[in-house]
Amino acid sequence: MSFLAVEGIAKAYGDGPGATLALAEVTLEVREGELMVVLGPSGCGKTTLLQIVAGLEVPTRGRVLLRGRPIQGWGRERTLVFQEYNLFPWLTAGENVAFGLRLQGMGPGERREAAHRILGRMGLTGFEHLYPHQLSGGMRQRVAIARALAVDPEVLLLDEPFASVDALTRTRLQEELLRIWEEYGKTVLFVTHNIREALLLADRIVVLTARPGRVRACFGLDIPRPRREHLAELASWEERIEREIVIS
Repeated sequence: MSFLAVEGIAKAYGDGPGATLALAEVTLEVREGELMVVLGPSGCGKTTLLQIVAGLEVPTRGRVLLRGRPIQGWGRERTLVFQEYNLFPWLTAGENVAFGLRLQGMGPGERREAAHRILGRMGLTGFEHLYPHQLSGGMRQRVAIARALAVDPEVLLLDEPFASVDALTRTRLQEELLRIWEEYGKTVLFVTHNIREALLLADRIVVLTARPGRVRACFGLDIPRPRREHLAELASWEERIEREIVIS
């Protein structure tokens, strides 16, 4: 039995001849503890796929299973981090991280302690009392990831989370994500349209075709980490995957 299975997922918006088909018969399996990246051109349905796995969208056909059980709606075992930070502007960094814990019924003192601990692991000790507008873009995204991790999900879903930051911050956040993934042992499904980012992060890369999205190819990567030390191999893979996307 696979850990996370996407079985024949199709998604159409609208009805009849005018319906827009975003995804068509997408099937894939994510292993427990794996960092899988879904890659494809803009508009191919990557975000839609992630929202279906998160339970925020209902597929037109197909199903998603976690540990063999069908996913029906949102559940705390799956958390989604968006491209935009989506922090509550009226809450501090610490309060944002603690928000989900409050919904779970955790007491105030325990919530504060948990938020302080996880923000420290994200390199944000001392920033707990600042509001989102007082933080840099990279810091805000770290808070968003910390909030997702605070509820201890089985699956962490990331929708182009580093697309809105500058190149240097993006590099740092990629390295931070790998450190967090290794430390927490979470299963990660990460969406991007950046081939180099996919190569730096993924255990496996799934390439979707242009809309409607279908699985074009799936590649397992055996390049040792840190991968920035293996530029020749990265360049070769980049050319190979770019060809897959172009002909899709």
